[in-house]
Amino acid sequence: MVVGSAIFTASLGSGSGGVLAATIAQNGFGTVPLSRVTKNLGGGVWNSSDYTYEIPISGTYLIKSSVRLMDNSTGNNSPVRNIYQAVGTENRDIPEGIWQTNYDRTTIPTGTGYNRFTMLYNRIAYFDKGSKVRLYIYSDGAEAKLSDASLDIVLISAN
Repeated sequence: MVVGSAIFTASLGSGSGGVLAATIAQNGFGTVPLSRVTKNLGGGVWNSSDYTYEIPISGTYLIKSSVRLMDNSTGNNSPVRNIYQAVGTENRDIPEGIWQTNYDRTTIPTGTGYNRFTMLYNRIAYFDKGSKVRLYIYSDGAEAKLSDASLDIVLISAN
């Protein structure tokens, strides 16, 4: 199997941080509803109703994802929160996931522009053929108003 013979790319949003694309409820794991598939090579199956990608070939995959909160959704009078992001087979806290805390805008001088928050995630993982993976987050204490998100999955070694 040639590296990159299974490639999947999906996204949410238009790149405009001021436009709401999806809301993930607070205090629970939620799958990010990626609405646009731009690449799906190698036989993987995208399920647009539960936003999962079915792995086409057992092997080691490079995974990259990102989520962006709406501009100023972490601004003045917005709660500081912890956000968790991962890509896996079920929505739960896994060791490979990452937590990040947005900051309190009240500590930044006024007039410095929008408050923006983007969270990047990378992982190398082995998945069996037929595994269903998804991008998911947990927003602690406040709903997550997403303007954008993306998921890239590339086979780097078939096993």
